[in-house]
Amino acid sequence: MANLLSLSRKKRYLIQSLLFLLFGFFIFLRLDLSIFAEIMFYVVFVLIFVSISHYPNIKLNNIIYGSILPLQLVLASTLFFFFYPNLGYLFKLMMLGIFSFLYYIVSLVDNIFLVIQDREEQIPMYRVASTWSQILSVIIAIPLYSSIFKLNLLFIWQSLFVFISALLFSFYQFWILRFDKDMKKVKVGEFILLNLLAGFLVLATSLSISFFPTESFLRSLFVSSVLMFSLNYVQSHLKNDINDKFLYQSLFISLIFFIILFLFNP
Repeated sequence: MANLLSLSRKKRYLIQSLLFLLFGFFIFLRLDLSIFAEIMFYVVFVLIFVSISHYPNIKLNNIIYGSILPLQLVLASTLFFFFYPNLGYLFKLMMLGIFSFLYYIVSLVDNIFLVIQDREEQIPMYRVASTWSQILSVIIAIPLYSSIFKLNLLFIWQSLFVFISALLFSFYQFWILRFDKDMKKVKVGEFILLNLLAGFLVLATSLSISFFPTESFLRSLFVSSVLMFSLNYVQSHLKNDINDKFLYQSLFISLIFFIILFLFNP
């Protein structure tokens, strides 16, 4: 353990990403485990390796924030391989490599925010990491929501799980934005209201398209575009930067995915 902690954080991130790749190869492609066992394994994996790889910046007051993206990513990958078993073997290997690479990028991005919180000052990489955090949230949401929509549950429960996921993404973004000096400070009531607003927009979208007989992947694209709008809206609100251009651009992007939803409707 001491030898592992003596390595640079980038090397630790690389090691845990390679372990994710190795374990994923056997768990997703070789072994026939239950979905519950796979999820529990990777939850433990994330909690252990987040604590090790981000040491000494990871603490009790930020381990939840530092685990949100990795947990959503491993949940997305686990559900993806479970609900898409008929994909080609080479395609599965490629997706496993993509998930492992995303895990590495997530670790790098989280490291910047953990360092900022530990030092209590902003560093030059903050803006880049903040942008990438939003991109990663949407990228992770696509396979995650696509798999959730394949759950053998009523659409209400599917939408509820999507709502919880959106709340976590929004909660994570608030943690990031607190390090931005240009952001206005909000009280607890406004904090709760904005998070609920972001989650509600995603929930309402998920419910509204549940009656469309379309592919779960296309539904996830549209819902993820609304998630992107929600996160951007909250950020713009905190920056007092909401304008017509932002609204038109966001609505145009969502409209494109909504049209795609109809075009490929069976």
